[in-house]
Amino acid sequence: QQAASAARRSSLRRFPGGDCRGPAELRAEAQGRRIRIAAGQCLELRRAHAFAPAEIERVEIEAAPLSLNLTGKKEPKDFYEAQVSLYHWAAAALHHNRAGLYEASEACVHDPAVIALRQRITAIAVEDLQPDEARAAVLLRDGRRIEAQVRPHIGSAGRPLSDEQLQA
Repeated sequence: QQAASAARRSSLRRFPGGDCRGPAELRAEAQGRRIRIAAGQCLELRRAHAFAPAEIERVEIEAAPLSLNLTGKKEPKDFYEAQVSLYHWAAAALHHNRAGLYEASEACVHDPAVIALRQRITAIAVEDLQPDEARAAVLLRDGRRIEAQVRPHIGSAGRPLSDEQLQA
């Protein structure tokens, strides 16, 4: 038992302020970042182009292979699985025009409209994308194709803050 406790302590990553996280917590954090990218794109597209969920023919999401490996659960059976499902969050965000607490609920996971939209989402792994990048396209029934791309977020290793931004 003492050896198991020592192994657990050695697997923790120490953060400023004494916060410790183990592999499970770090994995959940990584999954959350990748889901926020996809859900954010869907919200951005919906808000910028003002279309209704019923107008959506299909949704195409391109993400890094690691992102899909962590978040590629297409048909979550409950809200626990939905928490880490890129498909669920993209559909819920497009349908409800938000990504909040309700969209994480059991009721939203089993909402027939969200399920139907989730089934129209295709996600593919694209080697040229970094884990914090993604592309999304919403194809509407009237033939329009609306696209968005997320590059690394400001403050990430891929887009570090400038000295001016740090001082602002």
